[in-house]
Amino acid sequence: DRLTLTGIKVEGPATQPAAVDFGVGLTVISGASDTGKTFIANTVDFLLGASSPPPDNPQSRKYNRAFLGIESGSSHITVERDFRENVVQLYECALASVNAQTHKKQMAASLRGNPSESLSQYLLSLIGLGGKLIRKNQYGEKSSLSLRHVAHLTVVSEERIISKSSPVLSGDPISAPLERAIFSFFLTGMDDADLTAVEKPKDKKARLNAEEGVFQSILQRKQESFSKLMANDNDAAGRLAKIENAIQEATVILSATQNQIDALEVERKEL
Repeated sequence: DRLTLTGIKVEGPATQPAAVDFGVGLTVISGASDTGKTFIANTVDFLLGASSPPPDNPQSRKYNRAFLGIESGSSHITVERDFRENVVQLYECALASVNAQTHKKQMAASLRGNPSESLSQYLLSLIGLGGKLIRKNQYGEKSSLSLRHVAHLTVVSEERIISKSSPVLSGDPISAPLERAIFSFFLTGMDDADLTAVEKPKDKKARLNAEEGVFQSILQRKQESFSKLMANDNDAAGRLAKIENAIQEATVILSATQNQIDALEVERKEL
């Protein structure tokens, strides 16, 4: 299964709606400068969960919300988002079928809060990619796959088309290991859920320093206890002598008692 973007529509309170339909497969938006190409790309990105709305300009200022049509197999979905909000309205119908009476449900545009109630997880779950874990760095730490991780593969700007860098990468060096791992996931179909994380050198050093502190504290207490025993060595010797005397006395009493028992046994046999 896959998600297919079918088109977008923008609306404003005092202007006619504007719409662009996308063809099957790759869609290329071309035209002269200042004709809305970047606005279309930024609007699609915003509808897929980007935090910032399209940059303001005289032509786009009259619009305050946008709609994105999506197909998944035989299912049709439309996403609506106000340019000032961080939530989306979801319609389970085609873009052309949306009207004021159409049932809709609200969900988070980003993964903030409860990820299971976000647009990203909803759409990924439709194609069996919900909850996939991807390695994000060399230490094996993992991140849940989201639409934001692949948005730069879905909407490619003119600047990135002519860039000499890999189209797999967004240009953020911090995100590069994660983006490579995501591309590998799409090639192989295998995520990193079973990957075991490796302790970072910084964390390992902090742990060892903490353990050393604990051991030093234990050693210090033992040394203090030993010093007290050495200081009270004479008292210990006196107590030891008393214990040995008590043992000898008890041995004598035990021996005398046993002699009495033996004598009684002899007497009983004679009777």
